[in-house]
Amino acid sequence: MHREYVNLLKERVRLEAKNSVLKEAYEHLLERVPTSLTEHVVLKREAYPNITYWYRHEYQSALAEDKITSVDDAPIKAPGAERNEVDDDDDDVNGEDDSALPEQTSGAPKGKRGKGRASQGQNVKMRYIQHENGEIIDGWRASDIRRFARSIFVGFALQGKVFHSWVEGVDAASRTSYYRDMVARFPEIGLCELDWKAEQIGSEIYSQWRSNWMNKQEAEKSKATGLSKRPVDEGSKDLSRKKIKPSKSRSESVSLDLPPADFSDVVPQINVIPVLTENLKEQIAAGSQIPAAAIDVGFSLLGARPEYQFSVNKPFAVKQSSFPAPSFLATVEPIHPAHGSSNLDQHHLNAQPMQASNNLPHETSQKASKRPNKMRANKHSVTPRNLCAKEWVEQYHGTVEEFAAYFLSLPTEELERFKALSKSLSSEKDA
Repeated sequence: MHREYVNLLKERVRLEAKNSVLKEAYEHLLERVPTSLTEHVVLKREAYPNITYWYRHEYQSALAEDKITSVDDAPIKAPGAERNEVDDDDDDVNGEDDSALPEQTSGAPKGKRGKGRASQGQNVKMRYIQHENGEIIDGWRASDIRRFARSIFVGFALQGKVFHSWVEGVDAASRTSYYRDMVARFPEIGLCELDWKAEQIGSEIYSQWRSNWMNKQEAEKSKATGLSKRPVDEGSKDLSRKKIKPSKSRSESVSLDLPPADFSDVVPQINVIPVLTENLKEQIAAGSQIPAAAIDVGFSLLGARPEYQFSVNKPFAVKQSSFPAPSFLATVEPIHPAHGSSNLDQHHLNAQPMQASNNLPHETSQKASKRPNKMRANKHSVTPRNLCAKEWVEQYHGTVEEFAAYFLSLPTEELERFKALSKSLSSEKDA
């Protein structure tokens, strides 16, 4: 019995904890749900006897009979069925414009409506909306209602819902959301059957709002496109301007340094001056000469550069080469333009060579001051190479390079002999 009681207590504690967790989760869920879960309360006309136009047909009948008058007793004409979406006066700052009322049949002066009257608190268009006590809303309240309705339309547009028509283009969920938001902000709009007053406001102002919204989006899109193109154009202009200025300065500097010449008429005279060393100058001064030879120089010589072989130790001493020394003075004769500029490659330039010395000094293979690397054998080493070096040094007394060549060309029998001798000497040394 006691055990069952304890089990029941444990089960009770578990269920209470579970219930608490579920309640907390449900409260968090309600906080995150954007729509209200409360059911729509259907209002009864009997509870609001001061409301004149509870049904839509009552308002339409009053319009047809000119029973609805403005603040200056001017009747409001009933719009045609085809104009239930036209908004002639509800898209300015205060929701109305400065258009005049239709001319009255009684001859009374026309009353101005729109921005001026709405800013003064006079309701011209929304006289079907009444407070609970039956009083018609003023112009300021009407302007606030239109402004809030347009903000709901903007919310739809930001969600990608731009309807082509309010009467036939709005889906049920969007229409229901619009009704709920309008009534929650302005309770007097809900004092009717089936939210027809909120529907009337939407049908009056949506068409004009949609037109203005589309125009605004197109203008912003074109403006953004223009701004994106402008930096590229300005940058290209700046780059072209920057490129033109240096090129102009370079052309001016070249024109100042070089004299003007007409290359199409005369080929300029070209002097090819050789690079002469000090030794070559002394030999030329002494009277030695290089055999003169006529050299046929073409236009390829203009870009040619003489090549020399220099020594590392004596960079200014010219090595003797098998090629003739390129030291001459070439004189180019101008070609008359009558010969034609297209056949310039067929003409040859006559060059008059200079006299130079053919006995050019050359560098010896080794320096006189440099000592040869003499081969020396190790007295204590018993390797085959060192044993061979001992015998070779006693006979030849040559350099290290000469011994290396000798050892590489050593016959196999001799090499085996030195290996055996090295092995025996190593054994004796170890013993």
